[in-house]
Amino acid sequence: MLFLFLPVWGQECGMLHVTPASDNYAQPNGTLGTSHASNFCIDLQIYIVRNSDGSNAFDPPNITLAMNNLNEIYNTHGIYFNLLPLSYINDSRSVYVGTEWEAILLMSQYNNPNALCVYVVDSMWSLSGSGPLAGTAFDIPSSRTMLIAYAFERSTFAHEIGHCLHLYHTFRGTSARTSGSAPAERIDGSNCHTAADKVCDTPADPDDLSLTNYSPDLTNLMSYYRPRDHITEGQAYRVREALLKNSLFQNIQGNACTVADVVMTGPESVCPRQSSVYELVNLPPGLNGGANPFWTSSDNISFTTISSTEVSVRFLSSGEQEGTLTARITVNGISYWVTKRIKQLSPPLTSAITLESFQNAPLYTNQFNTVTARYNGDIDGGVLAYSWEWVVPSSSIQNQGSSYSYIKVQPNFTYNTSIYIKTRTGNQCGTTSWVGKWFPVEYRTGRGRGGVDY
Repeated sequence: MLFLFLPVWGQECGMLHVTPASDNYAQPNGTLGTSHASNFCIDLQIYIVRNSDGSNAFDPPNITLAMNNLNEIYNTHGIYFNLLPLSYINDSRSVYVGTEWEAILLMSQYNNPNALCVYVVDSMWSLSGSGPLAGTAFDIPSSRTMLIAYAFERSTFAHEIGHCLHLYHTFRGTSARTSGSAPAERIDGSNCHTAADKVCDTPADPDDLSLTNYSPDLTNLMSYYRPRDHITEGQAYRVREALLKNSLFQNIQGNACTVADVVMTGPESVCPRQSSVYELVNLPPGLNGGANPFWTSSDNISFTTISSTEVSVRFLSSGEQEGTLTARITVNGISYWVTKRIKQLSPPLTSAITLESFQNAPLYTNQFNTVTARYNGDIDGGVLAYSWEWVVPSSSIQNQGSSYSYIKVQPNFTYNTSIYIKTRTGNQCGTTSWVGKWFPVEYRTGRGRGGVDY
């Protein structure tokens, strides 16, 4: 089999890149959305390459530090890693991997087919015009990656894992340091589903900060900026979709992740000045009531009470906003993170409601007419999460459901007249006053559908 490595940046990342027949995945509908309710557990097999006599050829990597860095980025999106017992490859010839072919031979000889395999070596080959590689994924997606020991303890480890799990560079298609057929993402993101990294909540990245108008994410894991400390909701969604749908990943998933079953209970939405309680359940044995976990929150959330397994929090200011609450759990020296995203709502405003009939036409008798309540100019089809109530006299009503801000009205008159329709809306934080409007009703005669008189 012929393998071809495409140069990206010799001092950072190199990869074998063979674009699958289809690598487009759906995108989340909102910032709080995730593709699936359950967590994913990935078995991780780490191979440490040593001298043939079993002695270290380089300073052994700090596995705990590396795992902590990996977990902090992925755990908050429901993606966990189960570290299998370390394996050692005693082969002095493989401590320095001088070519792609040597890497392929090493991985074919030592390979756990039921895990995502990570090979740690002293040094790797150089790409033309660049320095030696720090790490490489052997395809996108892939179940194998190789890193030098120094980079293994840094964000390069999580970066290469991202490639394995089907994430591209944020600058894909825009930089001379990368190759491939992907088009560049437009600055306005209008082609985000098919260009660059194919993720819509990562802004266009030219990999060149001297270019104006661009606003790249300077801390995204899949960029080349530093420091790199997160993936977006859209990137996590893509990984989760790949774990579900790509046959490559079915054998590497297990159920032995230490804290993958831990759940943070509590409301996803709260009201201003409201304190809400959040609790960790399904903690590993021995942690209940102990010194763990350690709680943190985004800057807009404060703690009102705190204990080892339960906290009470509130937002610092009013208004609609989002924040995060995170618990770090340490088991056998390795840390894991459980995060809950919280949205603060505001009571709906009476002044934001406007009433109208379809195309501002009169209501006609003996047929259903659409009457719409707009909130700040928008029609609520369940997205605004408001509950609507209606009062319509002398008419038949087809209610579209309490979460929809429109109804169908059939006035029951045999003459021209007017009717007064009113509505109000509410959420868990409050209810507006009634908002009403007089609508003209026009009596119509003639032959309707099916020969029915109207």
